[in-house]
Amino acid sequence: MRTRLRRGSPGSVLALLVAVAGCAVGVGLPAQDDTRPLDAAALDRGPGNDAAADDTGTDDLPRDAPAGALDGAAGTADTSGSPDGAVPQDAAGPVDATQADGAGGLTGDTCETAQPVTPGTLTGQTTIAYTADYTLAATCVGYGTRGRDRVYSITVAAGQTLTVLVHPLTSAWDPQVYLFEGPATACSSSAICLAGADSAYSGEDETLTWTNTGTSRLVFIVVDYYLTSDSGGDYDLSVTLS
Repeated sequence: MRTRLRRGSPGSVLALLVAVAGCAVGVGLPAQDDTRPLDAAALDRGPGNDAAADDTGTDDLPRDAPAGALDGAAGTADTSGSPDGAVPQDAAGPVDATQADGAGGLTGDTCETAQPVTPGTLTGQTTIAYTADYTLAATCVGYGTRGRDRVYSITVAAGQTLTVLVHPLTSAWDPQVYLFEGPATACSSSAICLAGADSAYSGEDETLTWTNTGTSRLVFIVVDYYLTSDSGGDYDLSVTLS
């Protein structure tokens, strides 16, 4: 037979105390900490999550990196300062006026672009990068003129003697020198050679002398070489009128 507890009886008081004690135990339990920071390293499962721990290097640039910081392939820093890694062109670089004829060629490459000269010495001249335009028979200088050539122009008055000296700046180069009479359109491999010289050896000065027995005329001085395998040479050019 079940005994019913009356209100206010000792049994009901005891049950109430037990319930209160249970609540007190629950209140004493530590609260769940839901504010702990996430472990970023633990979540790094692919590129772009943790810049410090990401080994791919694809997202390791700061957010405010300047435009163009990546060059083509992801993660490749562009240190050239130009889009797509292009090398900047120095448009302000100096131009040697004695080497450019203003039309995209070289001054002195042919009689049409001949470099005018006056008596004196031109230092640091070269036939490197010039073309072989005039191939004369051996009757002009004693040998064929098959190498790279460079042309200068000067006016020689009646009765004047023109002396041209070519001083090679390397011991392995053996220049030739000869004269064409103007105008420029008359210069060709079949043009008349007024005078020519190729008697010195490699590394030695080559000298030409010619006297104008006619009227004043325009003369072209050509510095050349005897072999087609010529890659050009450096020299000083001295011109005298007497």
